[in-house]
This record gives sequence, C-alpha cells and structure tokens, in this order.
Amino acid sequence: MTMTDFGMPPQQAGGQPRVSHSESSIPTGSRSTGRALVQLKAGISGEVREPLVAMGHQVKSGVSAFGGYQSIWRMEELLRYSWGAGPRKVGCAIGC
Repeated sequence: MTMTDFGMPPQQAGGQPRVSHSESSIPTGSRSTGRALVQLKAGISGEVREPLVAMGHQVKSGVSAFGGYQSIWRMEELLRYSWGAGPRKVGCAIGC
C-alpha cells in the first residue's frame, strides 16, 4: 500500500511503522463476536489511534513480531527493478 498509494520505493515502504489487525471477520466466512484488535507499532501517532478507537476498535501498542518484509518491484516503463528489505530483521530480496 505505501508503494502504490504513496509512491514510496520498496526500501522506504518497508521501513514504515507497522499495523496488525486481528479478531474480526475473516474471508472464510467466520464472523467476529467481539471488537477488532488493531496493534500499532512505534511511530504511529495518536492522530491515527483516536479515530480507530472512535470506530470501535480495540487499539493497543504492538509488542509482538509482525513478520519480515522483502520486496521486488518490477517497473514496466524503462524495464527495471527496485527492491527492499525491512530494517527490523535480517533478510534480503532475491529474484531471477
């Protein structure tokens, strides 16, 4: 989303603050019975937190691991590739 919506290159996109959303309805058809939980990692301001709470979400500061990030982006015009890896853990983007 940060690459397509905000035009960030993969390396910059991977370094942005992270969000985890859980405990809500899922695509398999299972319905949630409680409020959705949104965990916000460091770097996400109260300006983001407050509207989420107003919408009924449980909002907590994230303390769990959100996974890793590696990305390769193929740009068609002037065929070229751009890549990035998240700064939070060891990893690299490899393609052929």
